[in-house]
Amino acid sequence: METASNNEQMRQALAQGNAHNGKLGVDLAVELNNLRNQCQLDGTTSRKAAGRTCRQITGAWVDEGFDAKMKTVTVKALSKAYFRLLEKQGTLKEVFQLGTRVVWVTPSGKALVIDPTRGKETMTDGEIDALFAKK
Repeated sequence: METASNNEQMRQALAQGNAHNGKLGVDLAVELNNLRNQCQLDGTTSRKAAGRTCRQITGAWVDEGFDAKMKTVTVKALSKAYFRLLEKQGTLKEVFQLGTRVVWVTPSGKALVIDPTRGKETMTDGEIDALFAKK
């Protein structure tokens, strides 16, 4: 992921839930593996959010535990679903404070993708509860 063009493609793929496909999926997997296995920090910004470590990659905050093979649930930032998630799961406050481009691994093992332009705008309580059911 050396070029700005590749970074922009990765941002778009994350936003569209397609980061697990093709060359970009491989690039993301390699980048995440490098982050997991490095001995020294290389200046990559990291923050804890709801007990998980997230790293800033190509303008998005990505949970270190994210695997491109995971099922994803994309929620539009600042939508009714976004605020309902926050209402039902107060610990998400830390996650949502990261910004409007976030990939965070839920207790169920699915990746919750927060995107500023697309995603679910409403969610049932059952859908939210399923994300937080321990696997």
